[in-house]
Amino acid sequence: MLTTENVPGNVSSGCTRRTRRASLHVQSELAKRNHWKEAAGHKTWTEAHKLFQVLGAVLDSLKIRQRLRLFYIVLVTDILLLLFYVTFMTIQFERSRSHELTSSITMAVVPPRFDVPFMDWLKAQVLEVWIDPLCGDGFCQTPYEFPSFGRFGCESDCGTAIDVTPVLIYVQADFLEIKDTLPAGWADELRKRVSWNVCMHDTARVSRGLPETCWFSQEQHFEQLRTRALKWLELKHGEWYMRISNDLFEVVQ
Repeated sequence: MLTTENVPGNVSSGCTRRTRRASLHVQSELAKRNHWKEAAGHKTWTEAHKLFQVLGAVLDSLKIRQRLRLFYIVLVTDILLLLFYVTFMTIQFERSRSHELTSSITMAVVPPRFDVPFMDWLKAQVLEVWIDPLCGDGFCQTPYEFPSFGRFGCESDCGTAIDVTPVLIYVQADFLEIKDTLPAGWADELRKRVSWNVCMHDTARVSRGLPETCWFSQEQHFEQLRTRALKWLELKHGEWYMRISNDLFEVVQ
């Protein structure tokens, strides 16, 4: 067993020096590594800062280009408007044409004599615009007026419809089938409420708030609990349908 008592003094001091040198070498290596890390971190931060500066410069350049583009668009628009105004004013310099337009409007609106009563002038120039089309005035104003067929249309203004087809309609209703399933008197009450008519789909009239064109002026009712009827109609070419109202039990065919 070796002890420090048996080791010579010069050997002990040599070991101590070697240990100190090794510890100093380790500390030096650690200091170098820490210095390298700090230098690398500082370099990375510097590169990131430069990158942000470059991106900011690019963004500022894009903003400037966008503003210039908007400025040029507004400038071109103003130039076009100015050219349009100059062209319009140049056309207005043609006095003869301008005088013709002005005089025609004046003659149509302003009365030729100032002794005309105001109400007569108002009725002739303003109220006439809002009256409904009149059959017989020589103008066929669609969709309010159309060629006549049956009881419809204006023959004097629009003539007679040539695309007319005779149609035979067979209508039957049997309220006796449901009489036993309803309380007393209900079948007869239902007969009075059920009605039918033959109408035409006309989107042009409906879009202007006008009623549909129906063959019968009034809704057709059933006189008896069991009814069969034949009707001859002369219908204009179009989309016609049978309109049945209040038939809750579908007894009309």
